[in-house]
Amino acid sequence: MNKLAFLVLIILSSPSHAFIDIFKDVNWDCMFPMSMAGLKISSGDDVLGANDSGNSSMTCSCAGEGSAKVGVPMSFWEPFAIVDTTYESWHIVPFDLKLDLAAPYMLDGARASGSSGKAVKSNIHYITFPVFKLLDMFGDLPCLKNSEELDLASVSEVLPFFQNDLLSLNVFPETLLLSNPATTLACIADAVAVTTATPIDSLFYCLGAGQLYPISATAIGDNVVGANADNAARGIYIMGRHGLLKEYAPNGCYSNYKTIWTKSRYRFHLWSPMRQGKCAPFGYPELVWTSGLPADQLDNDMSFMMWRKVDCCTMGGN
Repeated sequence: MNKLAFLVLIILSSPSHAFIDIFKDVNWDCMFPMSMAGLKISSGDDVLGANDSGNSSMTCSCAGEGSAKVGVPMSFWEPFAIVDTTYESWHIVPFDLKLDLAAPYMLDGARASGSSGKAVKSNIHYITFPVFKLLDMFGDLPCLKNSEELDLASVSEVLPFFQNDLLSLNVFPETLLLSNPATTLACIADAVAVTTATPIDSLFYCLGAGQLYPISATAIGDNVVGANADNAARGIYIMGRHGLLKEYAPNGCYSNYKTIWTKSRYRFHLWSPMRQGKCAPFGYPELVWTSGLPADQLDNDMSFMMWRKVDCCTMGGN
């Protein structure tokens, strides 16, 4: 969507508190641990899972014109996007924006209970939401100078495969390979790693003991919040498959667009209808990170703040 048109829609249709809430609804503890020159400056008390502080070296180097440039490594986590999950087509949850753009293949969602957990069927909206840029934070860091702008980047209502498992299989044929019992069994290793170390990036299709595939609107979790979080993870994954997912290189020298996400470089927390006190990597046990939330009473649409790992080699003159 055109950025100017999106901003106009927000201004005309959103409640007045939509932007003010950025200060209190973002869990700022999620940007930690932060390190510089190999020294941990601060750690995150509200972060679940392993706290990798980044580059442990005092210096870093990046290839330049004719010679390598030496700098100081810095790492932290950046709030970069909001992914909402909604049972109502074209309801942009963070801004309470409802667009009258219904079409025959644009379906509303639903929720149901079963013996294996809670199932939800929801639309997802991916909104690039560069909090640091909006607040003019870290503007001097070269790594963040080319970060995304505020934009409605992806909506599942215009993706027919998202509401149809058969179409999804045609778009993502690897579903046959990755969602069978044998590959799903491998997700046990990811379930252990996400609680004791970091998610296993090679098992990109696993969400802990759960599954990313099939890429469709239906998700099952231990509770409604967890099931919606799994669908939000699909929002990030779809952006990658569209070639629109930017990640920062671990050496801090560049960023590039990935077609398959590096799962360990993402974390999230619930943004609305209430802010979650903890942020977690994808696949973390739902019953742990949703503790304290009235998870089975949250019937409304939800938004999740997404964070990504930033590694930056800061050099003089940049």
